[in-house]
Amino acid sequence: MNLKRLIAALSISGCALGATAGWLALRPPAVDLPNQAAAGPGSHSAPTVKSSAFTARNTAETKSNFVWATVETNDYKAFVTNLRAIKCPEATVRDIIIAEMDRYFADRELPFKTPPEPASAVGSARVPESAQQKRARLKQDYERRKQLRVVELEKAAILKQLLDYDLPLEPLRGWRTRNYERFESAINALPAEKRERVRAIQEAYWELSDALNDQRADKLAGAKNAEYIQHYKENNDKRLAALGGILTPDELENYEMRCSSVAGKLARNLSDFKPTEEEFREIWRGRHEIEEPYGGTMTASAADGNKPDPKKEEELAAKLRASMGDERYNSYLKAQDSNYQSLSRLRERFGLNQDAIDQAYTLMRQNPTILDNPGKRVEIVDGKQVQTPQPEPPREALAKLKSILGENAYLIATANSPWASLPEP
Repeated sequence: MNLKRLIAALSISGCALGATAGWLALRPPAVDLPNQAAAGPGSHSAPTVKSSAFTARNTAETKSNFVWATVETNDYKAFVTNLRAIKCPEATVRDIIIAEMDRYFADRELPFKTPPEPASAVGSARVPESAQQKRARLKQDYERRKQLRVVELEKAAILKQLLDYDLPLEPLRGWRTRNYERFESAINALPAEKRERVRAIQEAYWELSDALNDQRADKLAGAKNAEYIQHYKENNDKRLAALGGILTPDELENYEMRCSSVAGKLARNLSDFKPTEEEFREIWRGRHEIEEPYGGTMTASAADGNKPDPKKEEELAAKLRASMGDERYNSYLKAQDSNYQSLSRLRERFGLNQDAIDQAYTLMRQNPTILDNPGKRVEIVDGKQVQTPQPEPPREALAKLKSILGENAYLIATANSPWASLPEP
């Protein structure tokens, strides 16, 4: 179809797609910098459209009531206003302007989009990277991403000025490994007007955290000692204080919960328990305090190798039992049992009903040797070695377990059992 007739028809019908089609077909080949104040970081100004050739072509070809030259202009603010005046959908206005900004900034972004190759990949001799070389390369890659972010922020500032639109940016990843996707999800769950400030705080914290880990590797031989833990906690105290100046208490708790590795583990382990929102929050608060006591995502066991404080575990257990009641609390404990979790996976795979899973779990609890055969153990009694006898195979319990689960599920359930080689009951 002739583009002139297409635009005219769309114009007559009042459809804003005519403006979009005209822009896509006849958009200018280049952009230039205006004599306007810079709209964002750096010394660059917002780009404008080179429109002379575009206007001449449009004027010559268009004889309908709709004239694209009355919409297009080399002033982007006016361009946006004109697009809205012809009732162009806001999403389409945004797409047009973002596409122009992407095209304008492409040359400046390109040099920072290619990560450096490992030293082992350069030249004919492929020598594995040392730990120091790898860290240097990852830090170089981080610096490259920081330079790219400067350009991205400038583009985002221009779009904010033109469209009042917040260009979504992925968190600027540090040079050490962490679950960045989890943080990105947590940031995106915040109110839109707070996301960029929270992201900036989190990125600054990562840089501090990575530098602290480098210092530990260089000076402390990898040990997470008291000095390291103190600095780690101080950094997180500053991070939480900065976030508290932006987020409400509820928003901050939600953010920390979504970032927490403990919360992720609870979500997996409690899938069968199906906690209410308030139950999950109460459980997470207790586990977070015990397992992540330093304000960040580092667990106590990862920091010093110690298991959680038994006294705190008892206090949390009593608190949860009191708030949930005995029956609900016992269901909470059961959901975290690895044997129960294994049975739950069999339920999904073989279409077993919940009653069968509960019966099998109860049977295994009553007969722990089904899956746990201690064999002959040597103990010291009165200074002498004494060998305890091997228990008898739980044949009756195994037969009952098979009748509950069925043959296929039974074979998988007992695959790692010390009694797996026994003749079938």
